[in-house]
Amino acid sequence: MNLNLLNKLIFGGLFVNSISGALDCKNLVKDGFKFNLEEIQSVLYNKNVTSPPTTNEIAFRINLCEPLKIVDNVPKEDQCSDKAFGCKIVTNFKGEEKPRIISVMEIAKSTDKQAEPKWEVTKNALIWTMDNQQEGDKNFKVRITLAYDKNSVEKKPTLNSGENDRNIELTLRNKYISAAKDDSNPNPNPNPEKPNPPPKDPPKEGNPDDDNKKSSGSGFTTFLIIVFVFLGFYFIGGCVYNYHFYDARGLNLVPHLSFWREVPEMTMQLIRRGVLLISGRRRGRYTRV
Repeated sequence: MNLNLLNKLIFGGLFVNSISGALDCKNLVKDGFKFNLEEIQSVLYNKNVTSPPTTNEIAFRINLCEPLKIVDNVPKEDQCSDKAFGCKIVTNFKGEEKPRIISVMEIAKSTDKQAEPKWEVTKNALIWTMDNQQEGDKNFKVRITLAYDKNSVEKKPTLNSGENDRNIELTLRNKYISAAKDDSNPNPNPNPEKPNPPPKDPPKEGNPDDDNKKSSGSGFTTFLIIVFVFLGFYFIGGCVYNYHFYDARGLNLVPHLSFWREVPEMTMQLIRRGVLLISGRRRGRYTRV
């Protein structure tokens, strides 16, 4: 049996959904971006390791959107179960002898604790993670990184680090994995490393007079600030001028000191005149009966 025929027997056919809610790899929407992972549904990576007189072929099959399909006419012990999203099979070849499968390992398997994989969108990659994987008494997780690679010349995805079964790195052409904006999301996240900010509350309907009051209040505050700033420059500049040109000391530093000394008296006179004016008007309106 040749290598191509063996691959067809083990990995042939299409993949079907063995769990509910399988994802559409061609139009995968995550975090406001639409990805096309159609080529991932049939990723097959082969690597030959020669150890004379035999050669071991290491083959990976990965489907990130749904578990693999059980292949008919192939013994169960020679293939992964229908709960596995990835499968690693080692086939031994020796001369003219019939090839034999010597190792079958499920790379990512759906369990009762973690039935669905996790997706994470970052700036440079789409990360697929499956937790609660077990090998004997050891618990581990499978992490597959789909890196955005515009410069790749490979027609199909390439596997960068297949030796580590629990941390598989896939590099794909930008044609097959693209972070296109999802039209159904009105506010896609431009930076996947940071979550979208919460939407702002819509403006509350109210009386337009309230807006006029707010604008009037802010205008008066601005006027007061300008007045105080002007007075500050006036007093500081006047003190410096009197000190340098008239060698003034103490209260004599205050600019126009005589005017400021008369301000309290002028203020009191204005208050008295105002009181007398108001009192006179009230008397004029009073009529004795």
